[in-house]
Amino acid sequence: MEKLKVFKLINSLLQSGRTKYISLSNSNLQTIQRFKKEFGDLFYAHEAHLSFEIRENQDKGIFYLCDDLGIQNVIWRPLRENKTVGYNWPLLVELSSKYGKTQNQIVLNWMAHRGYKIEVMSKSPEHIKENWDATLFEMDDDDYQKMNEHRIDGYTYPKVDWNKTGEGISVSVLPDKFEENYVKP
Repeated sequence: MEKLKVFKLINSLLQSGRTKYISLSNSNLQTIQRFKKEFGDLFYAHEAHLSFEIRENQDKGIFYLCDDLGIQNVIWRPLRENKTVGYNWPLLVELSSKYGKTQNQIVLNWMAHRGYKIEVMSKSPEHIKENWDATLFEMDDDDYQKMNEHRIDGYTYPKVDWNKTGEGISVSVLPDKFEENYVKP
């Protein structure tokens, strides 16, 4: 019943012209499919977390489904408030050295190469330039593949409450839970 109320409200907003398109955040596969069926091309974007360490949305197929349905993937907190570089992950160190870029630039470049829109916070003009420059170079296809396939040894996915049953954590707090679920091998 709630679904019908939400769809009715969204359709009224679309019909009134108060909104032209819709998007979702942190949704599961079934919700994305239902919204695409209901709203077609007016459903244009889905916002979810992806970082070098945290791949739940990727591994659940959410990004691939959105790609297949023509829904834009928008990535939030891809650098986990600059926590990723503190680990000096060997693959990021290797690629950073190979391309003469920062580890953050390697991560952002990988995501941009996949066609994702990236939301990243910048606290200074230097960070804005560094983040922009991340989109201005190309890595070898093999290196993009390494980034796609890489998973962190010692990280155990927390139980995520994908269906809002009250069991597990909200998908929206994944970036904050990495340290709790990582044990250095």
